[in-house]
Amino acid sequence: AEFIDDELASALAESRAAAGTLLDLARDLAVRLPGTAAALRDGIISRYKAQLIAHATALLDKAESRAAEAAVLDRATRLTPGGLRAAIARAVMEVAPEKAKERREAATREARVERWAEDSGNAALTGRELPPDEVLAADQRIAAWATELRKAGLEGGMDELHARAYLDLLLG
Repeated sequence: AEFIDDELASALAESRAAAGTLLDLARDLAVRLPGTAAALRDGIISRYKAQLIAHATALLDKAESRAAEAAVLDRATRLTPGGLRAAIARAVMEVAPEKAKERREAATREARVERWAEDSGNAALTGRELPPDEVLAADQRIAAWATELRKAGLEGGMDELHARAYLDLLLG
């Protein structure tokens, strides 16, 4: 078991991290989420949707996981990934509000800024695990500045203007 991530990574030509993620999902489906496992096996939901459910229920025990799963599985196939993410988050809050609160508080200690190169040769910059109220305020400030840029005659679509406003505000 010590080297199973390495063995799977080699067999699938994946990274060790990707193999570990796949093994974690397999364990979660086998132990905590039999309904999600059945829906995935039957082609009712995608692996990505199964991962969303598994990730959202990770801190729950078997009974809590199954209760949260049951709250969303009947409509998981019709929901977009974002809709499923929101639905399973609500279900987790209803089933185990204290654990949902603990998860959010623990995640705040993982706040970070990430940057990476895009395939186009450009770059990306994002903030992760930030306080929701501050993110909303920042988004509103970016939107307001993008609107001012449009009024000033800067060309481009609103997505492009939001990106310009984002950089303007960060760079002063």
